[in-house]
Amino acid sequence: MSIKTIKLTDGTEIDIKASLNYGDSLKIEASLMDGLKVGQTGIVDYKASMIIESKLKTIELMVVAIRQNEKAVPFSREVIENLTVEDGDMLYAEIEAVTKKKSEKAPGNQS
Repeated sequence: MSIKTIKLTDGTEIDIKASLNYGDSLKIEASLMDGLKVGQTGIVDYKASMIIESKLKTIELMVVAIRQNEKAVPFSREVIENLTVEDGDMLYAEIEAVTKKKSEKAPGNQS
């Protein structure tokens, strides 16, 4: 498994998977679908809170290790939720770049 290290503004280093495996891809898709209510005409309702849950689930699946001051920090949602907005956005953008690679290569997504 290839790893990519993200360095946050406070020096914290977060290692993420450099590629997405199929199982994680399915789990991310399932977390997005959890908030949907589908009727005969299509989507009839969506819980906005599921977007947050899906992002947190994606981060959870992609983070391999966290180091603060060169010491390992166990992954927890609390650690992620307590990042500054700038660091949280940077981390998610890096993760999203990896997860989007998978969907861009999917059959039918050739431009």
